Order: sequence, then structure tokens, then C-alpha cells
Amino acid sequence: MEWAQGGDLYTFIKPNSKRQVLFKQAGEPAIRFILACVILSLEHLHNRSIIYGDLKPENVLLFEDGYAKLADFGLSHGKSDCAMSDRLVGTRMYFAP
Repeated sequence: MEWAQGGDLYTFIKPNSKRQVLFKQAGEPAIRFILACVILSLEHLHNRSIIYGDLKPENVLLFEDGYAKLADFGLSHGKSDCAMSDRLVGTRMYFAP
């Protein structure tokens, strides 16, 4: 596994974190770029019939070059896996309302 020099997105946005200053300095273009990386990652998985089951800031890793990558595929599964598709998986705090 490659080393994510930037840590995870949660520590980047968490209030009172040492890294939150970087978040505030990054500005809107940098935040849009991170979100675009996440969206492209999800699109890549969905094109391969994989459902990523645990999207949350802690599972988005940031790299020194500004790119973001998804981590922790433990709850991911194929679209054809009916047993997993019918279950709620993920971190409860991040479930859609």
C-alpha cells in the first residue's frame, strides 16, 4: 500500500485539528479537485460493477500531489451479490437520511 502523505480527509476537515488550517488555506478549487477525485473513483468502481460500501472522510486518503484516493474496501461488493445489496452496510453516522 502506498503512503498517503496528506493523511485522511477527516483530519483535514476536523475542527481544532492542526491540519484544518491547511483546509482553510486550500480554497474552493482544491476542495473541488478532491471531490472530483472521489467522484471519479466511485465512477471507476461502478463501471466495474463494484459498490463501495463505506464512503466517509476517514476513508479518503490525500496525497502530496493533491490527489485523493479511496481506502478500506472491506464493505465493498459486486452489484450481482444480492445478499449484500439488500443489507445496509457502512458507518451508521454517514447513512443517507
